[in-house]
Amino acid sequence: SVPTLACTLHCLQFTCKKASVEAIECDDLWHAAFMNRIGAMVEDLGMLMFTNGSSKDDRTPHRKYGWGLEGFRCTKKQCFVPRQRYSLLLILTLDVLITYEIVEGFVTSAHFV
Repeated sequence: SVPTLACTLHCLQFTCKKASVEAIECDDLWHAAFMNRIGAMVEDLGMLMFTNGSSKDDRTPHRKYGWGLEGFRCTKKQCFVPRQRYSLLLILTLDVLITYEIVEGFVTSAHFV
């Protein structure tokens, strides 16, 4: 039965946790094949430039799960202000940061035209 299974798992010290996902990019064989493909296309690796984007708003630190004492609710103090979002765009080469732009709101394709 479900209660027996739950009791057994509790006795074995199993707890409910949020699952994490491992990225495909962590595969060493896939990474080596990608680097070989890039090396075949580009003669001078110093010519490579990479774009990276990141964003933050007031909900960034929000977590869906937490811990609390048995018999008490798990609470967390959190900001309930209207969302104000900032996006950060970076242009990088292999050895230096070329430029950056901080955008209020979301980044759209219009920023790249």
